[in-house]
Amino acid sequence: MKITRLPDVAKSRVEMEGVVGAQRQIPLDKADGMPTVSLRVFTVDPGGHTPLVFMCLVPIEYE
Repeated sequence: MKITRLPDVAKSRVEMEGVVGAQRQIPLDKADGMPTVSLRVFTVDPGGHTPLVFMCLVPIEYE
């Protein structure tokens, strides 16, 4: 089992139309032995926002 501290996971800016002041972290993914699921953490800064339809724009199956 992998144990990861979120402050140790790199953040990347979310570059998408309608997104302001949001970052993404991926603590667990394929490289960690998870072939079909990734754990993603999104942080929105004060004053930032994402579009209401954000989840509808991602063409993947959710588990």
